[in-house]
Amino acid sequence: MTIETTQVPDTMTSEDFFSGSLLFQALDDQGLEELKASAQLVSAEAGDMIITEGARDEFVYLVRSGKLSAWTSRTGRDVKLGDLEPGSIFGEIAELGQIARTATVKAETECNLTRFPGERFMEILGRYPKARESLTNIVLKRAEDNLDKTL
Repeated sequence: MTIETTQVPDTMTSEDFFSGSLLFQALDDQGLEELKASAQLVSAEAGDMIITEGARDEFVYLVRSGKLSAWTSRTGRDVKLGDLEPGSIFGEIAELGQIARTATVKAETECNLTRFPGERFMEILGRYPKARESLTNIVLKRAEDNLDKTL
């Protein structure tokens, strides 16, 4: 495994940090700065497992570059749930529901991600109704898509 984490440099602006993700457009400067302060940058190589179905951990991820894929084996066979590309988030379902990971996410290419502590992520987004609504819509759409693929 070649996953590396680093702190976010002070020189990185919030605009650069959150570019490409519609979810974060609902936050004001204070919310963006709070999220940025809690985040870590993650680098992964093709083949690295970022999260594993059934595991319990606390992070929500934002894809900054690269391509990842999400898989499940709940039905007894491996089912590809979809691809995650820049601007996508993942890990939010487990954090919202306080449940184990519902999928495995694997890097298909070299990737750069942002990792947020889940509790802090939810706390900050919870103060912004439009961000909370966007996150709910992302989760509902993903659940609907995943159900279609696993039945």
